[in-house]
Amino acid sequence: MFHVPGSTGANAPTDKVRGEVEFSMSAKVKAGETFEVALEYKITPGWHIGPPKTEATIPTELDWTLHKGVKLMDAKWPVLNYFGQPPGYQGKVIVRAKFQAAKDLKPGTKLRIGVRSSWQVCKGICKLGEATKLLKVTVSK
Repeated sequence: MFHVPGSTGANAPTDKVRGEVEFSMSAKVKAGETFEVALEYKITPGWHIGPPKTEATIPTELDWTLHKGVKLMDAKWPVLNYFGQPPGYQGKVIVRAKFQAAKDLKPGTKLRIGVRSSWQVCKGICKLGEATKLLKVTVSK
């Protein structure tokens, strides 16, 4: 498994949320193949973040920058595991994003996939945070 550790970003005033980005497969993909990227949020005990679609708080967002020939198929968030007001996530949260590599990508092509995540982490008070990562994947034969 290919693993790229993440970090809290410059706007995260405390280390209440850590993000890690990892490939659930190898660091190489074949042209025309689907592959998955898993993003793991590690939230300090007692703190929580909001879900991606919410009106009750600032949502947790993922903004992808994709190499030409890579398409985001789906991003699956887990079932909410924090039921305070507002509901959201606590502890370890894994988001799985599924991508499609175009059939015409040449072997050896280095694909660059960027992700920026932003969130609001709360425990009585709320703080903003963000992290960015750039993943590199090689197209294999």
